[in-house]
Amino acid sequence: MTPGPENGRNWFYGEGYVHYGMIETEAEYPGEPNEISLYMGKNYQVSSIDLCRYAIRLDGFFSWRADYQGGKIITKPVIFDGGKFSINFKASGGTYIRIRFLDEDGNFIDGYDSGNHYGDSVEREIKFEKPVSELSGKPVRIEVSLKDADLYSFKFDTEDFTEGFEDFGYVKG
Repeated sequence: MTPGPENGRNWFYGEGYVHYGMIETEAEYPGEPNEISLYMGKNYQVSSIDLCRYAIRLDGFFSWRADYQGGKIITKPVIFDGGKFSINFKASGGTYIRIRFLDEDGNFIDGYDSGNHYGDSVEREIKFEKPVSELSGKPVRIEVSLKDADLYSFKFDTEDFTEGFEDFGYVKG
C-alpha cells in the first residue's frame, strides 16, 4: 500500500508495509457481512508509530465496474451445478445491476431476467421467474448490465443445505 500523499510525516522507510497479513474481522454493525482487515503502520521516524486498520469487502479485490453511462458483460458459455445464483455487488439507488441468462449463441432464455437490483451485498440471491436448477448442467452465458455499479463475484450453489436441520439446533442467519 502506498503511504498516501506526501505530508512531511510519511514516505520514510517502513511506510506502506502491511503488518500480519489479512484477517477476516467481524462487521462493525450487526447484520453486515464480515470484512477483510489489513493493518499498516504510519509516521515511521517522525513520532510514535500509528497502526491503522484498512478494510476491504469480502471478495473485494476486483470488480467489473460501469460508470453512470452503463455497460454490459457477457461471459463465455459456462456449465454449472445447482439451483441457487448469488452475486456480490454494489449499486446505489438510481443505479442498478441486472442479470440475464443467454443460450450458447447469445439469445435470451425466457424466464431468466432478474430485473434491476440495487444495494450493497456480498451474497444476494438472485431470483428469476423460472428456477435456476432448470439450466443446471447446460451451457449458458451470463449477461450482466451495470449502471454506476460494481460486480465483485457471482456463484452458483445448491439449494439451501440448512433446510431440515432446524431440529438439530441450526438457526439461519
